Amino acid sequence: MVTIGSRHEHLGLALSGDRYGGLVATLVGHDIKAFHSVEAHYADHGYGDLVEFFDDLERSWRGWDGHRSWSSLAGELAITAHHTGSHVVLRVELQHMTSYGGGGEWTALLDLALDAGEDLSSAAAGVRSLLDQTAANRG
Repeated sequence: MVTIGSRHEHLGLALSGDRYGGLVATLVGHDIKAFHSVEAHYADHGYGDLVEFFDDLERSWRGWDGHRSWSSLAGELAITAHHTGSHVVLRVELQHMTSYGGGGEWTALLDLALDAGEDLSSAAAGVRSLLDQTAANRG
């Protein structure tokens, strides 16, 4: 499991592998705790695009203009990042949608501020390591 966010406040996004080689995202905030499985992208045989998203943020740790975004194949997890000069703010959206429109839909949002250096590098390394393990379980 990798946790991205504030360790001392117990706020953040936790990503963990399931026994089938899939991914489960859990958002924990002051007033929320939500989790959902995240569908793997068929084009890269897993979650390579998520690894590349975090690697790109890490390579650009000094800053960038605008927003950078990533979304899972089915849209259940979306992450948008912007750079403030010293921090990277991740807006994480986790949602459950139903195809039949019968209710039960929900969305959880959480903003996470990461130090543009060490916190961002740690997040990228953690995502890379977790998803390498997840790919091995799928293999």
